[in-house]
Amino acid sequence: MENSTYSNRLITKKIFGEHVSVVFIFSILTIILTFPVILDFASEAAGFGCYDKCHMMWRIWWTDFSFENGLDFPHSNYIFYPDGVDIGGNMAYFTTFIGFLLVQFLDYVIAWNIIWFLGLVFGGYGCYLLANNFNKNYFSSIIAGTIFTFTTYHMGQSLAHIGLSMIVWLPIFVLFLFKLLDKQSKYYSIVGGIIFFLVSLTHLYYSVFIAMFSIIFFAIYIFKQKKVSNKTFITNFSILLTIGLVSTSVLFLLNPASSDEFPNRALSEHIKYSASLESLILPGSTHTTQIISDYGMNISFYSFFDKPVPIGEIEHLIFLGYSVIFLSALAVIRYRRNHVWFWLLICGIFVVMSFGPELKIFHQSTGIVLPDKVFYDAVPEWDEIRAPARFIVMANLALAVLASYAVYGL
Repeated sequence: MENSTYSNRLITKKIFGEHVSVVFIFSILTIILTFPVILDFASEAAGFGCYDKCHMMWRIWWTDFSFENGLDFPHSNYIFYPDGVDIGGNMAYFTTFIGFLLVQFLDYVIAWNIIWFLGLVFGGYGCYLLANNFNKNYFSSIIAGTIFTFTTYHMGQSLAHIGLSMIVWLPIFVLFLFKLLDKQSKYYSIVGGIIFFLVSLTHLYYSVFIAMFSIIFFAIYIFKQKKVSNKTFITNFSILLTIGLVSTSVLFLLNPASSDEFPNRALSEHIKYSASLESLILPGSTHTTQIISDYGMNISFYSFFDKPVPIGEIEHLIFLGYSVIFLSALAVIRYRRNHVWFWLLICGIFVVMSFGPELKIFHQSTGIVLPDKVFYDAVPEWDEIRAPARFIVMANLALAVLASYAVYGL
């Protein structure tokens, strides 16, 4: 009995040490890849400009100020005085309340930088957990986490949108979905539903993404071989989705903005903030290769086709990475492991969704109608998903897992 207890303690320590080492590795990588941010950690907020960055800092300030003074948190008359305004839309509650807690002890710059740093570190950690569920391999799972958290999309959004930079819950939610295929316990259903809620707390865009992912997941795996019965799978999936959707609906009700008060967002916004086809294979303006070459590759590419070089937008930073594309293709062609076709399907669907209502090439609309236009016309409130390019985050997750398959197989 004592030997068994001692053995269990050793295993627990080993597992704990492994997870600590993963967080440590992603911390070091974040410091290196974002250098010299660490040198100005206490004096300058990471990112560029003000705009959305200052807006999110204001929300952290308002949360602290309203709670301290017993004010109405969802409504402020400190702007648009004297009537004030409802603070509708996406509140990014998760990062806002982390910021609220941190500013009780730290100043706003340090609080912002801690949230920003954690978004990169734990984005990698979350994807490590997901990939390790399939590979059971430390190195290939680290590679998956590195790919996911240091994508062009994530690095770009981290420059201004602190809510969108917190991607940790996306891979963890997906992990719990896959657990439903193997486990009969309701534990994974309940915790998975709670994680759905945490995703929604982080950003309502991401709640839409995982809801869509969940529907695809269910549609595929209800017909595929599982270690649990169809009845058990359906029951557990229903519990997870019910908890997630009900709790998320409460969040929507807490947001006072409504279509009765505000006009629908124009379709032109969806087109403007959607991905252009070549952006998938062309490094963005903030990419190291572009900065070093004085944007030589971008200029040469568009000049070759006699097209103007587009003005940089954060939403257009969706470059997938050549090595990631190569490894993912290798996984599909040579290392056809479990779920490889599912991940390829996920990548394809979310890439198409990122193109928005009409396919764009060279940032010019071709007039080819895509699914986002159908959703815009048919689904209430879909107009609020005004930046379809953000769907690429789920394609990035799929490619990270596929790439880890290839690394594991090499």
